[in-house]
Amino acid sequence: SRKLFKGMGSLRVHWMGEEKFIYDQIDLRKPRVSYRDLYLYDFLTGESKRLTTGMRAQEGSPSPNENKIAYIQNDGGRNRLMLLDLANGESTGLVSVRL
Repeated sequence: SRKLFKGMGSLRVHWMGEEKFIYDQIDLRKPRVSYRDLYLYDFLTGESKRLTTGMRAQEGSPSPNENKIAYIQNDGGRNRLMLLDLANGESTGLVSVRL
């Protein structure tokens, strides 16, 4: 057995084909400061790639052709539906809702 993840917090996993999956994980920055970010795990290489940093990104879900990831960003009481382009790493806001 081996440990796949380094962080803490509940993982939400969405598969990309049979060899990769997207997950979100809590990253502690300082005491009492944490961010949830998206990662991509590849079973063939055994490596995780961080897709977002400090974005408070969660619940990533791949597009049907797996070249983009839709996710929720929580920013100061506002939830945003975002779209991450895996080719260039850029995120675009789609919808914003204040809670």
